[in-house]
Amino acid sequence: MLPRRDAETSRPLRSRTRRSRCRGGFLGTVGAPGAAPDGGTPSILERVERAERLVRETDPREVDRLASKAKVIRSDLEAAARARAKLSAARGGKGAAGSDDAKAVAELHSLLTDLDGISSHLPAMARRLSDLAVLHGSAADFSSRLTAAESALSASEAVLSSVEAAVTAMESNWKENLSVIEKNVERLDRIAKG
Repeated sequence: MLPRRDAETSRPLRSRTRRSRCRGGFLGTVGAPGAAPDGGTPSILERVERAERLVRETDPREVDRLASKAKVIRSDLEAAARARAKLSAARGGKGAAGSDDAKAVAELHSLLTDLDGISSHLPAMARRLSDLAVLHGSAADFSSRLTAAESALSASEAVLSSVEAAVTAMESNWKENLSVIEKNVERLDRIAKG
């Protein structure tokens, strides 16, 4: 434990160290491992942008193919482990598995470790694909609503054209009736004068 005086002088030093680490995380520091092209570590924003770019560039079919391959490899490894356990149990725990079994297990293990880097991206890709599925569903819903609106518009146009024909017929009938009424009024005027 530090004496009281040493503890008081080291407190500001620790505080400065923490602040510089925080700045380095947000802004990047020069000469650190994993340095960016400009000589510093990438900032958090750059790292997020790089991660988003990787998610956009990943093909969902490739992810599905790799996921199924990983499942096959995992099941093969589990089967190999069970077979190895049976062999060691059958031998009474004496000796090791055959060289062919060891090669197969080593090969399966190397395949699984090759896929290990991709497995960390799978949850983000799955979330992105589910978001895209929701967008696809809403686009399909919009299409059906647009079709319904177009059919309603066609029905409204048909009703409007029939109303227009009825108004035109009423106008011509009204003109005929007006001319008949004028003739009858003239006839009544002649009879009244006559």
